[in-house]
Amino acid sequence: MARSKVTLQDSVHQNTGGDTDNSIPSTRKRKKYDADDWERVARRTRRKLYTTEDKVEKLEGRISALQEAAEQGERRHIEELHVASRASGEMWWELQKTREGLTAEQMENTRIQRLLGEQDDRLAARLKELFDTKKSNRALSMQVLRRGGSARSKRTYYLRDSVVTADFQNRVRSKGAFTPAARAIALKLVLSGCAEHAVGGVIQELGRLVGIRRLNAIPRMSARTVSRIIAEGGIAAKIQLGYEIMRNTSLTASGDSTSHRRQEYDSRFVALKPVTATGTLSDTHVLRSLGVDASLNHSSEEQVRGLLKKLQQICEIFNRSPFAKRKGLEMSLTAFATRLRGTNGDHANDVKKDNKLLLMWKLELTKISLGYDKLRQMSPENAFCVIIPHARAVLLEVGGQAAWDALSDVVRAEKESAFMRSAAEEVGEQEYERLGASEKKRLSLFLFSGCCMHKELNSVKGGDTRMRTYYPNHPEVAPPVLLANKDNAAVLAGVKDGEQLTPAELRALSISGCGAVKATTLAGMICNNKDSKKGQHDRYIWYFDKELGPAVTARRFPDVSNTRFQSHCAASCEILVHLDLYRDFMRNGVYYKKEKPGFTNIEKNFFRALHCSTTLTEMAVLALYGLCVSCPYVRQIRGPGMSNLNALTLGPLHIRLRNFIEKLINDPSIILGDDAGYTTATFDGEEWERPGVFDAIVSLRPAMPHLQELLVEFLKGALETWERFTAEFDPSGDISQLTTEEQDEFWMPATNDANESALGGVRVNASARPNQTLHQFEAKDMFRRNDTQQFVDQEFIAEDHKFVRGEARLLQASRPQRQLQHAQVVHDEEEARRHQASEEQSNAKALERQIKLDNTVLITDAEKFVGVRKDALIDQLNYWRHRLLAKVEPNTKIPKNVDKVAELRKLLALFPGGVVPESERTIPKGKGHTLIVGPEAVLQDMPSISIASTEVVDHSVREEEGEEIDLLYESEVDDI
Repeated sequence: MARSKVTLQDSVHQNTGGDTDNSIPSTRKRKKYDADDWERVARRTRRKLYTTEDKVEKLEGRISALQEAAEQGERRHIEELHVASRASGEMWWELQKTREGLTAEQMENTRIQRLLGEQDDRLAARLKELFDTKKSNRALSMQVLRRGGSARSKRTYYLRDSVVTADFQNRVRSKGAFTPAARAIALKLVLSGCAEHAVGGVIQELGRLVGIRRLNAIPRMSARTVSRIIAEGGIAAKIQLGYEIMRNTSLTASGDSTSHRRQEYDSRFVALKPVTATGTLSDTHVLRSLGVDASLNHSSEEQVRGLLKKLQQICEIFNRSPFAKRKGLEMSLTAFATRLRGTNGDHANDVKKDNKLLLMWKLELTKISLGYDKLRQMSPENAFCVIIPHARAVLLEVGGQAAWDALSDVVRAEKESAFMRSAAEEVGEQEYERLGASEKKRLSLFLFSGCCMHKELNSVKGGDTRMRTYYPNHPEVAPPVLLANKDNAAVLAGVKDGEQLTPAELRALSISGCGAVKATTLAGMICNNKDSKKGQHDRYIWYFDKELGPAVTARRFPDVSNTRFQSHCAASCEILVHLDLYRDFMRNGVYYKKEKPGFTNIEKNFFRALHCSTTLTEMAVLALYGLCVSCPYVRQIRGPGMSNLNALTLGPLHIRLRNFIEKLINDPSIILGDDAGYTTATFDGEEWERPGVFDAIVSLRPAMPHLQELLVEFLKGALETWERFTAEFDPSGDISQLTTEEQDEFWMPATNDANESALGGVRVNASARPNQTLHQFEAKDMFRRNDTQQFVDQEFIAEDHKFVRGEARLLQASRPQRQLQHAQVVHDEEEARRHQASEEQSNAKALERQIKLDNTVLITDAEKFVGVRKDALIDQLNYWRHRLLAKVEPNTKIPKNVDKVAELRKLLALFPGGVVPESERTIPKGKGHTLIVGPEAVLQDMPSISIASTEVVDHSVREEEGEEIDLLYESEVDDI
């Protein structure tokens, strides 16, 4: 509401009683105002005005102060948010490292609880401070909004949005390149399963968490950039490997190989102690992946060559890195060889041969290292005398001094390194021979330990093989029902008991399987086939869920399709527990489910096995072995708290296991007695792995009269296998003589799970991402398994990140996948040429042998062999072997003439006149002479009918014309 303007005169009139002209006359004497009075009124009015202005200024100052305080509080709030976030991350990493570093054998539970409590208290205090700061800032912000107005708050909001967006942009990309933090997030997303082309969009979406509205303002990573970041992770993992290898004084290696789509792949790991954040070595060992590589073939020589090639790559990358220069370290193959103490893997022959080849390589480099050390200790004159002969040999090899001077600096340096190495090798050999026996043993001690899971796997196989031999030795016991395949079943369909079998029927009978392992294999093909388009799969699961109720975990039949012999024990347990249900499933869920009821040959065989008492008895044997031996043993190897188990300390465990199996053989009532229980029947005395199996076997026991005999046979075969596969733990072996300190120095994992997992990852990745190259998978796998991100966060600085980016660019520019494919094709071509030459040579020898056979006259009189020379005797034996097709001992087994004559006389006695019955004839090994060598030889017996043209007949037209349709195609065939 507008106010009327009041003048000074009006104020005076109001104070004096009103207007002098029109007012009522007053009885009081009117006062007259002079200039001083007017001055006093003016001063009083000015003082009031000044006071009001001071109050306004103070109020504005207070508002400005509140606004500044609010802005400072907001900035402090943001800073404290970052501090709290970093503190929370640091505390999380500390907690994670603490949890990973602790084991049940090293730290007590009370200390763990105390550390966790301290971390939780610190985190709670930080969160409380953050909450109080946020509350205070909120109050100040509300004051500013109330006093400053909505326009100011909007300007503040947009200003804050711009600041946050710019800050996030700088955190994602700086100076034209994505920051290490952004690259770490991208790599984490890829390792979590995110596709390369989707990583950029996910990082943009992270801007929503900090309040960014314009997500397009955030730089977006391309799929190519993410691919390069993956390669950078592999480079960083190799730098980490070089650093940890050089920091350790001893390590062991492990490996495994497999094939996928006709390509061989090798996985390798090293066991060592990691470097902690404080720069010291940890007390526990870890497995570090060396990657998965493609090899040209499966030979041991190629596997060792691939390992050395991988180590050379690590040496080159590590030695070029600024990180190695900053640490003052340089890696070499000699350094790795002197630290290598042994290998472990499965029990295949190629793995054991790898161990021997690596031992030879280690001794060679160890002697060379001794030679270099000795040369450094020699006086210049003596060292010169040792080096001169080797240098002179190289000089003569290149063609003299003039040719030496013409060499380039690079070639000359290689030649100098070669003759220096030769000299060091000579001196090192002499130094090694001068060492004492104990020192030689220390340098040459190289251990091998086999995977415990492969030991158990082969024990089941050995037990089943021994059980198969029980029936021929006990004809009174009915063998398991024959489970022949479709072709052999057709051959054996009309055979009756006691009938004379033809050769084809004998062969079909000999190669047809039977027994529990065969039956469980058929069950796996029906219920859980490795081909998703074959078998029952989900229908089997849903049928059993309906009858038994939904399972807590996914109900799947044990995976017997793969080479896992213990899975046959689990499959036997499953079938025996639900035997009646499996019979009903085969009847109602398989047989009558079909539109035309019936069984396939596999289904028919499995249904027969379910009703064969002997097959069920063998299943009971497998189930009892799994419950009493296999599962308890596996719990000792792979149970909780066993991740850092040292394989070299398991000798007593395997001795106890063999003694336990021998105890079961001597007294089967421990398992089969009326008072049998898990406390005495299992190896570890713990509860049954699968409750209910033992009771199911007890209920079926009346139908299994030979259960005890078969169980004893199985245990004997398993014991023989355990003794053979635990030979490295013999009391006289190197492992048994190790001290506690040496066991820690030679630490090896108890299983080969790491390599099996890496090779399985190759198959899974090839299926999920068929276009991803091998070196990208290897980089991801190494980065994840080796925990390289933690190493990068602790050790890398700006120059290290720059080096890694440059190396990744060089790696991708070299096209490693194309190099791999080219090398494989070249190798295959060389192999083909070598095999072709070998076949031509063999064909030439066959021709020579055929000519000799044509010129050989069979001697049918045993007395005429007297005085015959060795070559003639060999020709007679070859005639019997290749022309008469008799079974003759190899020439290597009858080296002397007397033996050859005895063999010829034996043949004449068996087959007078050289007449060998058809049933006694055998096809000799090797190919005979052919006029055409190579794949064209298969064209010799091709029919000579050629199809000149093929015309598709339109049946609809011919039917309208009323013609009779006899053929789908009309062909013009040349007359022959």
